[in-house]
Amino acid sequence: MLVVGGCTSDGVAATDGGSESTAGGSTSASTTTAEPEPEPELTGEPDDHDPWLCPTEQAPDPRFVLGWDYKDGWIDLEREGPITITVGGQGAWMVPLGVRAEGFCVPADPYAYDLVPTLDVRIEAEGHASPVAAVVGFPVSFQPRREGGFHYTFIPMIIADELDPYELHGVPATITAELRPRDVMPLSWQLDGVLVMSD
Repeated sequence: MLVVGGCTSDGVAATDGGSESTAGGSTSASTTTAEPEPEPELTGEPDDHDPWLCPTEQAPDPRFVLGWDYKDGWIDLEREGPITITVGGQGAWMVPLGVRAEGFCVPADPYAYDLVPTLDVRIEAEGHASPVAAVVGFPVSFQPRREGGFHYTFIPMIIADELDPYELHGVPATITAELRPRDVMPLSWQLDGVLVMSD
């Protein structure tokens, strides 16, 4: 279940508060020393007033997973299982990945690209010094899932131009990802599998 607005670190919806101050004249000069500002919280309401979708009470721990997500819909990626390379609509070879997540706030407007979480993903294959596919700082325009949490479809992980994708068939590979929401520390995810060519 989600609410629009802020959320506290324990996942309970919060409301904005305000304070008032008044100034008056004085015949004698006085000085005050400002107290140091507290360190910003790493969880809780983002530091702006745009509408946010946040978990309510009993919020799950922040987490995300990647899955194979293309024309046939979401397919879970399993440890030591296949990481399928397929051809995209424009003829490029790619691994299409979707993202599912929960336990943190996202902007209610999924196209507020300066506010959405960003994602880094690398697919590294055995015997290759450089990643066979990578994205850095990809803006993830999450939308709510009916089952709870958020989802995004899809990220085309384009195979590097200098590689023959057929030579990657059967090669062990690792997907490493880092997601950076606005209200929690960066989240990490990793999976070992085997690259395979689609039928």
